[in-house]
Amino acid sequence: MCKDKNGAQYIIEMQVDPTQGFEKRAQYYAAKAYGRQPNRGKEGKYSDLKEVIFIAIADYKLFPNKEDYISRHVILDKKTYEHDLKDFSFTFIELPKFKKNRVKS
Repeated sequence: MCKDKNGAQYIIEMQVDPTQGFEKRAQYYAAKAYGRQPNRGKEGKYSDLKEVIFIAIADYKLFPNKEDYISRHVILDKKTYEHDLKDFSFTFIELPKFKKNRVKS
């Protein structure tokens, strides 16, 4: 895990072999990182909690029904699709879906 200058936490994983439940594990790790932040509860302010960004690079297809090699997931309101809860985001990069195009010069 690493942090940026604003305190946002980044969890970066590379997966070679398919792992059952990997999507759930990503959420678990993000929630755990969020809950471990020192500025919470009685001694700190919940408003001081920082964003957690999970990035996974997989050498297999995580989401076979999606065509794009990159998918971004956030928490949305089910009815309005508004993005009010902004402290969690998940980006999954599926290498088998990536198509390298040669640029002619």
